[in-house]
Amino acid sequence: PARICAARCASSKRGSGRPRSYRYVVDHAGAVHLDTNKARTLATAYKDPTFLDELYTGLRRRRGGKWASQCLGEYSLLRADTGDSAADAEIIVVFDRLNDDGLGY
Repeated sequence: PARICAARCASSKRGSGRPRSYRYVVDHAGAVHLDTNKARTLATAYKDPTFLDELYTGLRRRRGGKWASQCLGEYSLLRADTGDSAADAEIIVVFDRLNDDGLGY
């Protein structure tokens, strides 16, 4: 996970000097997609366990109720898209198991 953070951080600070923000959306099935991708299917979902571990491990609720994961100064912002805007405003992250490696999702 640290290698992914370091690679993203090194490549994203060029130019403006401000940290880059990535926006992701969790669909009704719990799959994570890049927010700009409008065709959200299982084929376009992120499946890499290292990436998902990095995203969920750092996940914290920010002021205003939004969820964000910070890695080396960069931010991954996460929102829900279930088709119900009232439910999307109340996104809850649920981990389904706890083992020696930590929380599972």
